[in-house]
Amino acid sequence: MTYNKEIYESAKDKLEKRRTNAERKAREVKNTFLSQNKRAEQLIYLMGQTSSRIAREVLSGGNVREKLTVLKNENLKCQAEFDEILKKNGLTKKDITPDYFCKECSDTGFKDGVMCNCFRQLIKNEAYEKLNEISPLKVSRFEDFDLGYYDLLPEKQRSAMYKTFEYCKSYAENFSLHSDSLLFMGSTGLGKTHLSLAIAGVVISKGFGVVYGSAQSFASMIERERFKEIENEDVATTLISADLLILDDLGVEFQSPYVTSVLYNIIDSRIMKNAPTIISTNLSIEDIKKKYSERLVSRILGGFSRINFYGKDIRLLKRGII
Repeated sequence: MTYNKEIYESAKDKLEKRRTNAERKAREVKNTFLSQNKRAEQLIYLMGQTSSRIAREVLSGGNVREKLTVLKNENLKCQAEFDEILKKNGLTKKDITPDYFCKECSDTGFKDGVMCNCFRQLIKNEAYEKLNEISPLKVSRFEDFDLGYYDLLPEKQRSAMYKTFEYCKSYAENFSLHSDSLLFMGSTGLGKTHLSLAIAGVVISKGFGVVYGSAQSFASMIERERFKEIENEDVATTLISADLLILDDLGVEFQSPYVTSVLYNIIDSRIMKNAPTIISTNLSIEDIKKKYSERLVSRILGGFSRINFYGKDIRLLKRGII
């Protein structure tokens, strides 16, 4: 997966801050401790001389094994005395040792010359954040969803909307990397985007990576990437790798054979890896069939659980227009 320089450098900067903060905190505690305990400072010096003393003993010849045993025992005594002084000061080795976020690479980003998973995750999160800059991810919550706007609907439709609300809450609370993919269908202003964003908010709070955006915004980025207006962005790969992808307003995007092909690849790849996706659309089934290729329609209708939204445009109801 490739990323532009801005994303890589931003992730690298966060990684370096993690490391330097951990080292700074440990250094401050250690320096304060040593300034108040000169004997502890002497012991650190003595233990630090062990390697050079070992080298000298090896070069001098004689009974090297016996000499090394003596040095080892001396070092252990120094360490025990040092630990005892720490204890008397209410400290342990852990308090003066950097508490790195990643124990595998000590927040360097690499282990044995290979990029560590923690660095990969940071880069991925940066890519998510960049894509999510175009979305109102922090706007909607379940608590703000007013079911009262559906009370005047016929009983069957009203009941369906109440069930949809409860289902979405349950979906968010029990989200996993293998949750179902959902297709939200219904006219404009019925709550599809609100519930999508409410799900996103809960899922993000659980630590999952969520990418949200309109089909139009993603299509635009894909086209720009195609014509090199944005370099090494790899939008499609980022969308495929997201823990949860929310594709809003399918059907309003500018269409081209290339965009349709990329959309199919994204949806198909996520279905193949059983990765959850939420698609919302104002289109009917017949409209979807007319607008998209047969294979894309097949993947959407066959791989998603369909949820129908009913009612009148809530935005217009709030403004008293209808």
